[in-house]
Amino acid sequence: MRSGSALPFVPMSGFARLEVPLPSIEMQNHIAGIWRLSRQEQSLLEQIRERRRVLVDGMMLEAARRSDSRM
Repeated sequence: MRSGSALPFVPMSGFARLEVPLPSIEMQNHIAGIWRLSRQEQSLLEQIRERRRVLVDGMMLEAARRSDSRM
């Protein structure tokens, strides 16, 4: 590290020697599967929200029409 610098400096050669352990291919596939399921869940939740909005809007419109027809 250099002295007098506000930010530490690590030479590129320091990164070249750095060993980064990787999970096994089986574990990587498992993680990817979980990620795909999470994305699918988010998509399904968005579909539920949209369908709920359409349903509630329709119910409100129907209630308003019934209220108007009673007047």
